[in-house]
Amino acid sequence: MKQITFKNKLGKKMTIQQKPTISVHKIFALLSLLIALLSTSVPLDLLVAQEDPGRTAYSVYADLQESATSFNARALMVGDDLAIEGMDAGVTYGAEKEASSSLLTRIMTPPADKLKTMVSNMPEESKERFLRDFFTNYMKNANGYRTYKNDEGVVIDYARDVKDLEGNPKLIDLDALKADIDFETAAVSELEGKWAQWLEMTDDRPLSFVRPSVRTKMFHGTLPGMSDMYRLKGSNYDYSSWMPTWGRAQKYIRDAHGHGGGRGGGWEINFLPQQTYGEFEEMVMWFRKELINAGKLFQAPGHQRMVFRRHPNLDEARLAETYRMIQALIVVDGIAGKTGIEKANYKSVQPDSSLASLSTGRGVIRLEGARWAEDTHGVEFRAGTKDIRAARFYQTVLAARASTNDFSGLAAISDYTLYDGNNYTAASLAERFDVPEEKAQKALDALSGGQVKPSFTIPFWKWEDAGLPFLSDTKKAFIKSLTKDFILQLAELGPENLESESRSLMRSWTKSSKLGEEIRTYLKPKRMAETTTDLLQYVAPAGRPLVANPVDVNNIDLGIEYSGKFPLALDAEYSPERLADNKKAWLQTRIDLTSDERKAVIKKVADDLLSALGGEGEAEEVVDAGGHGHGLEVAYKIRDPQNRKWVVEWDGIGRSYTAEGEIVEDSIRGGSVELVTPKFVPQPEEMEAVYAAFEKNNIMPTIKAGGGHINVDLAPFDNNPKALARFMAIFHEHRGVMSLMFQYVNRLKSAEPIDIDPELAQKLANFEGSEEELKKLLFNKRYFNTRYGRKTRYNQLDMSAYFQDVIPEELITDDFDINSPVDPWRRTFRVDPNIRKAEFRLFNAPRDPMESALQIKLVRAILNKALNEETPLSGSVQKVDHVEYLKNPAKAYEDLEKLCDDLGLDINDYRPAVAEGLSDTDLATRSAFFEPLDEKLRLHPKQPAWGEAVAARSADEAISSEGRQWSPGPADEQNTMTHEARVRAAEEAQRQRGSIVPNREVPGDFVRSDSCVDAAGAFL
Repeated sequence: MKQITFKNKLGKKMTIQQKPTISVHKIFALLSLLIALLSTSVPLDLLVAQEDPGRTAYSVYADLQESATSFNARALMVGDDLAIEGMDAGVTYGAEKEASSSLLTRIMTPPADKLKTMVSNMPEESKERFLRDFFTNYMKNANGYRTYKNDEGVVIDYARDVKDLEGNPKLIDLDALKADIDFETAAVSELEGKWAQWLEMTDDRPLSFVRPSVRTKMFHGTLPGMSDMYRLKGSNYDYSSWMPTWGRAQKYIRDAHGHGGGRGGGWEINFLPQQTYGEFEEMVMWFRKELINAGKLFQAPGHQRMVFRRHPNLDEARLAETYRMIQALIVVDGIAGKTGIEKANYKSVQPDSSLASLSTGRGVIRLEGARWAEDTHGVEFRAGTKDIRAARFYQTVLAARASTNDFSGLAAISDYTLYDGNNYTAASLAERFDVPEEKAQKALDALSGGQVKPSFTIPFWKWEDAGLPFLSDTKKAFIKSLTKDFILQLAELGPENLESESRSLMRSWTKSSKLGEEIRTYLKPKRMAETTTDLLQYVAPAGRPLVANPVDVNNIDLGIEYSGKFPLALDAEYSPERLADNKKAWLQTRIDLTSDERKAVIKKVADDLLSALGGEGEAEEVVDAGGHGHGLEVAYKIRDPQNRKWVVEWDGIGRSYTAEGEIVEDSIRGGSVELVTPKFVPQPEEMEAVYAAFEKNNIMPTIKAGGGHINVDLAPFDNNPKALARFMAIFHEHRGVMSLMFQYVNRLKSAEPIDIDPELAQKLANFEGSEEELKKLLFNKRYFNTRYGRKTRYNQLDMSAYFQDVIPEELITDDFDINSPVDPWRRTFRVDPNIRKAEFRLFNAPRDPMESALQIKLVRAILNKALNEETPLSGSVQKVDHVEYLKNPAKAYEDLEKLCDDLGLDINDYRPAVAEGLSDTDLATRSAFFEPLDEKLRLHPKQPAWGEAVAARSADEAISSEGRQWSPGPADEQNTMTHEARVRAAEEAQRQRGSIVPNREVPGDFVRSDSCVDAAGAFL
């Protein structure tokens, strides 16, 4: 049983019991009933986040991710039920924003007496001009003083449509105003009387009742009669009396004051602390939309604050470590993102000792202790808040860890030194990084001349400290070698463009070090490792009718392809614009692993995997690995103690071509490490071994690149085509929410959702035919990728290994190089009669054993319903549309509930995946570079002429694609596309590469030198 705990408005703690399989809707129904019976007035949108003995930082982090996109107002308590004094929550979120724009008038207004005094102080002539113009236009609604038409075509009248926060109308009585007066001829004294009457009607918030454009003119003093002396803006203007306008601004704005910064001073808004993270995110979005300018969202509040109740057993040393890593992340992201953080005022880096004290002055972050309430900690984020990706991450991490006192996986701040606040000297740098002292001194001089503050020179922070837990020895060696080159290249800079070039070098170092990703992985709360077994094993729901002799789906063989990125990030120069093939062309590589380093890393991962599995010896290189058509493969294999083969290889190899189809030698780049398991029943200790090998080499799985393909052995479906058809139908019924959870929105092109017509959907749901009939159905209904420029297996669920027996012989040929401009695209399948599997290609690379276990358990649940149940299926096909789910998060959770109810899964295991999927989609679609799937596939139209399925070949007549040469045939004449665009793109890329200065190692361009490679290579 699980508990749901909440507090009513009287402060009384209440708890109800929840069975693991109860639906979210039933929870709310029970809560509603309980609340009604107790006659309390607890609003459902202020329910306290789940409180039970098993609450962890991970579960709270997931709740906060959900709140970030759905704006759920779910208060977070500290520990069991601790709240900040005077608040209904244990964690609150606030903000400040400085600016000087007239956009302030969209959400704030001076009080009535401010406007009354301003007008009364005007010279008589100016006063008359202002009041006569104002009332003439306002009463007639001329020149847009009072009304406008919104985006939906609805006319908004600021005299009748203003409401306060509770929805109560705030009205201007136009009839009363125009009684007994002609505004065009009235005396000034009469106009002043009407001005006082109008101000009184505004209930002391006058700007709420005029159009924003008029407010702007009042602010700048450009209305008739106004001037620099009589306006709502001025040098050192005092905004302290201003109030929120009527409406939602009342919920979010506390007050404002003036400041003397910038040109001529400005204003600073103080936002009210929000008691839930959902309300805070909603507030930030509201603010940016309300102050939208020229179609562009306004900046997020620059200073943001969290205040949280102190946990009784607070682990202060690890809280300080959390702060240290948040500060490091803000600095790393700020440098990589060209924010200018390294020269900003009042944003110094806090040294480790200051962070350890939990109380600091102003800096990148400011630790405020119990400044805002007794027995609390406050932290002000003074940088990094405009990047919502970064801000959402570190705010939710801190709230999750501080509220639960769960700092698992983090070191104490005293365990190592990162930045001690001491000045760097040429002698110390020469000793640490093995460079000549005179070079080190020149590097320091260049940084000083470039106005880079010493504390922001992050290459000099002590990333090599032995106690630093999240970088492996391999990664530390790479970072140290990068810093050696950083020093040597700084030393070569001349006096020209010193500021831009020194910062460019540091930015390149930061990106290639991948420290931002490393810090995120370290900080992010993890599921407890002991849950891997529970998450991995599928337990069929009791009480459902089963077939005779049901299959234990936990014993069905699987094969899994794990992947992760190399320890250094590729830094390359690309063409400024997309070329004819809709891609930017590679021009040159500045930073990447050498081929020897890449081989060494792959071999080391394989050796570490062998050791973690309990084996002995070393990995063996695979000769002629093949498989992708380009001949660039690097792979190593091992045999575990059970003599099963595991392979570690280079995947996703970047490469570029001449127009003649030759690979440009220097272009081979990037890619991922792919670890391919044997066909096996995964055990938790084996999955842990995979990630141990990755972690030892800082191979980082990421949802944005690389998949976690799960291959399912089809042997259990032998002579049971009905069950296999059910397997596919069940997947189709839930594929939308499965994709949201486990397929990053920008990965849809690499594993495309297949279009499924209603006839196929119904036939699969109610299949009664033979194996051959099912195979023919799948081929004839084109259950594969038919797009030009894509391979047939590039879909979410590749079933071609199953129906290979009925594929026309001419379509079974060896693989080809899909990126080559001269290797023609062809209709082909890569199959092997000895391999019969279904391959789920949609899954992201799982980031830890627990995420992998969740993916496996989901597949097992589908297998169980397909093989062991005969309940009727709907034949429905769920749309794959992350963006629609983001617009309607409730639908995502509704579909998750259906999936879990249908497959007998615990919704609490998968809710975090939906929350993170929504959050990741939100962040991805905000990017200026986001492309909808349709646009990505614009140059890949579907192709006709695949022919019809043939009679199934017997085992003796089976065909393997290996070694079979492709010959153009009549079908190829029906292609609707050609490689012409790729040839033109290759020609243009060659031209642009030819114009690059031959000596690429110029000051300002960070390039890995031989000394850098030697330093890392020696370690490897």
